[in-house]
Amino acid sequence: MKKIILTLAVVLTLSLVTSAQTFRFGIGPAISLPVGDLSEISSVGIGAEITGIAEFSESFEAFAQAGYQSFAGKKIDVFGSPVKLDALNHIPIIVGARYKTGGFLLGGGIGFASWGENSSGFAYSPQIGYSTGNIDIIAQYHGTAMNGGTLSYVGVKAYYKF
Repeated sequence: MKKIILTLAVVLTLSLVTSAQTFRFGIGPAISLPVGDLSEISSVGIGAEITGIAEFSESFEAFAQAGYQSFAGKKIDVFGSPVKLDALNHIPIIVGARYKTGGFLLGGGIGFASWGENSSGFAYSPQIGYSTGNIDIIAQYHGTAMNGGTLSYVGVKAYYKF
């Protein structure tokens, strides 16, 4: 299933690039706070993302993004003894679309996300942001549906586009 989703993401990205009016790349930092089940085992996540943005018109763009974040492990109580959990590494691969008006961005994406070595699943990410031309600042909710639950967080990322 992972290979199918990744293959579809690559094919979609390549088809978008060939039909877009302009195409730009971006790179930047991301910081996130876990919510739900993830907040019980980890705290702040810090990382970076890269993106490809295909602009089809003044008000519509498609994107593909991939990144890496490390969520610090929390200290939990196990039978009266504190135990420090390991950091949890997260690799999202998302494709989606955004509507643009007056610098504001509204959209979302779907894809695949890996959590650590053995956990992965379907990812979804509604997003809202602002573009200043070369810099996009985006707030997002990210959820990964996996067997046994969903790992999710809210975060902010900034891209410098070139």
